[in-house]
Amino acid sequence: MEVLSPLDGKIHETARTIHERHPAVRRCGIGEVRKLLTAITSRAPAKERLSLLDAIDNNHADWCASEQWTKDGGEFAKGLDNWLAPTKERYLNVPEAADAVRSLTKSERSLSEASRIFEAMQGGRQ
Repeated sequence: MEVLSPLDGKIHETARTIHERHPAVRRCGIGEVRKLLTAITSRAPAKERLSLLDAIDNNHADWCASEQWTKDGGEFAKGLDNWLAPTKERYLNVPEAADAVRSLTKSERSLSEASRIFEAMQGGRQ
């Protein structure tokens, strides 16, 4: 059994998620996705690599929910290998807010709920 570093594990997880989410008509192989994510993260400072993968995943979710990428079964989506091209940095861009409708991630929902609870607790002290 191969033991992966936390970064390699996150790359594999993010690659699988992005690959499964991307419009099938514009997908490349999952091995290519892992290779591109590895190249992208190697260009970033070590302490920012895991958060960069989260940002890429979130941006991809936004693009996949955008009108441009959902139109005609994803026909107008960028090819996944093109979107993840390390030198083009398209993965850092987000679609216009009006086009992107994304549900909150589990972490975002937890933070939002914790914030509401904290505010309620603070309100009770006044």
